[in-house]
Amino acid sequence: MHYEHDVCQPLKSTQGRYLEQLKLMLDQVYLMKTVVISPQPEYALLQAFPELFEALQVVEEAPEAFGVSGNLKVMLAFSDLIRRYTEEWELFPYTLELA
Repeated sequence: MHYEHDVCQPLKSTQGRYLEQLKLMLDQVYLMKTVVISPQPEYALLQAFPELFEALQVVEEAPEAFGVSGNLKVMLAFSDLIRRYTEEWELFPYTLELA
């Protein structure tokens, strides 16, 4: 019997090319998950993703523009958002096998 993709054989270079974006996303999700479960997730987020500092400043300066109250702890909210995002990825039915 012939199959379109033989999963027992190494991927052809053209097939691997299609998985590259998925590999990058899964790598980013792994980093995010590692950060948000750290003892100080807000600090770890800024270390891993320094561009969040600018987002933090913008939201803190004009919270009403983002539909949030001025009392919002922005880094805590970012951390919670990223934690929920990584939890959604756990439902994704594909994992990368380590070679």
